[in-house]
Amino acid sequence: MQHSCHRCGNPVEDGTPFCRQCNAPQIKVAPAERPTADLPPYPESAIAQNGPQSPHSRPIEWRSAWPAIFFVAVPAGLLSLPLNILFFVWTFAAGALTVSTYRKRTRLLLTPGMAVRLGLLTGIVAYGVFLILFLIALRQPEISSPLRQQIRSTIERVAANNPDPGAKQLAQHLTTPDGIATVLTMVAGMYAFLFLLFSVLGAVAAATVFAPKDRAP
Repeated sequence: MQHSCHRCGNPVEDGTPFCRQCNAPQIKVAPAERPTADLPPYPESAIAQNGPQSPHSRPIEWRSAWPAIFFVAVPAGLLSLPLNILFFVWTFAAGALTVSTYRKRTRLLLTPGMAVRLGLLTGIVAYGVFLILFLIALRQPEISSPLRQQIRSTIERVAANNPDPGAKQLAQHLTTPDGIATVLTMVAGMYAFLFLLFSVLGAVAAATVFAPKDRAP
């Protein structure tokens, strides 16, 4: 049997290695296909190691976290300055908004542990803003004098309703300038704890309840 030369088209007998007309080689070697049936299965452990990192091991991207924290923590600290009961609303919302803003910036999953860290930092920044403004306000006589008088009146009223003689002695100490300073320090410490508590609660709520799609499959 004959076939045509792939270069010049001249008839060539089968088995002839070269064309007699153009001397082109006529034998082609097809590449061998690699068998796939005998390949060992890819181990699941390698998939787990080489695949995407678990959200539990992913560190926080601080370049995206810090702007998110300051964006909501500073206004929360400013809104909490009047020392009314609504401050826990601002701190709770600050923690939740920090997590929400961080998610929008990174498009990453958040674990409760990551949310706790973001909430703690949000609470620290918000309380820092609140404390600085509060200390500045205490230096103003029109704010400091009514506040100290209100503290003194509250202590005296509580002591008057307590029959314990020791309570009256404690009230006398707390109504002195040093005593009022001690009360203000205790109030500042209580507010620090509450700032951190509510901001962490807000952050965890945003990572788990308000954003269920963030949960790892």
